[in-house]
Amino acid sequence: NTAAFTLARGAQLIHHLSNAATGAPASGVTGTLGIYSNTTLLQSRTFAADANGVITLAFGSALTQSLLFKYSGMQGFIDQFYDQQLAVGQALSVPVVFGYNTLPVALTPRIRLKITLVDDFTGLPITNSVGTIAAYSGTAQLDSEAFTTNASGAYTATFGATVWFSGFTKLLHTGLTNYADQFFDRLPSFNAATYLPLHPGDNAWVIRM
Repeated sequence: NTAAFTLARGAQLIHHLSNAATGAPASGVTGTLGIYSNTTLLQSRTFAADANGVITLAFGSALTQSLLFKYSGMQGFIDQFYDQQLAVGQALSVPVVFGYNTLPVALTPRIRLKITLVDDFTGLPITNSVGTIAAYSGTAQLDSEAFTTNASGAYTATFGATVWFSGFTKLLHTGLTNYADQFFDRLPSFNAATYLPLHPGDNAWVIRM
């Protein structure tokens, strides 16, 4: 909490949080709301949304102004400003007035990979195995996550809170016992690898190894 926070006297922020991928309310999500004037952080407040995805915060200072709102530290969602921008210099400001200030906020979910690994020769799931999955945009690595498959050969990997991407990616599995490190689809080199579409929210594939 940095500078003194200034809002219209008695102003209340009522933000309706939803999942941008599904449209469903972000029920019960918790996090931190950062409140900015231009690029200066004025104050941060923790919040917990109700069953309808609504958060309500009240303030008592005496000045009206346009502010930017950043939502961070939320399980399942990336850190973002209310208009889904990642950087304060790109985000849009919102005028705040005396009384109630209602704002619909569509939160971009984190990228989540829901993958089932299958042995290419036997057709059986690769069960109870550990490894690492990495995703690339061009030649740049977007993120990498450790995983453990379950009894059905499935695992879920959730990318970090600062990773936003929508496009085509190449996936690399490494560290699986008895399997060579390989890109999708069973290819050893980056250049030969097949692209897959990747977007915020759930991405489900069956991958043969």
